[in-house]
Amino acid sequence: MAGVANGTGNGADGDVRARLQKLQAAFLETLDFPQEYLTPAYRHGVTLYEHGRYDEAAQVFRFLAACDCSNPRIWKALGAAHKMSGRFDEAVAAFGIAVNTGSLDPWVPVHAAECLMHLERYPEAIAAMKQAALVADVSEDGPEVHRRLGALIEGVERSLAA
Repeated sequence: MAGVANGTGNGADGDVRARLQKLQAAFLETLDFPQEYLTPAYRHGVTLYEHGRYDEAAQVFRFLAACDCSNPRIWKALGAAHKMSGRFDEAVAAFGIAVNTGSLDPWVPVHAAECLMHLERYPEAIAAMKQAALVADVSEDGPEVHRRLGALIEGVERSLAA
């Protein structure tokens, strides 16, 4: 499954990706929801999110995740909507799926770490921060991500000292 997660699609992993794409197409056909509507629907979810309508945005992103379950961008958006609604467990799950579907965005594990801190799951938050640091090292957002991680680490240390 590594090829599916990282998008290489070689060998057997390519066969799995092809089968997933066929299933996705069949699912969308069953719903009578054309593939070309996914992008406008995603933009609608983003607009709802930007206007603070997080629960409605989450509904859109949840539907899109069902339609395109291997798209890390959709899972990140769903996680963000849940995070802003205070549904931290659901956000962590969505961010985890974003990583497992191949996201190389260092902000995904940062956001997961923030949610895990809200849930007082500090060992998992630290693990997410370590993952974010590794991904940030090869990202153009690296310096900003590392600054944010420094602030999060201070927050964990304060919480553990209390």
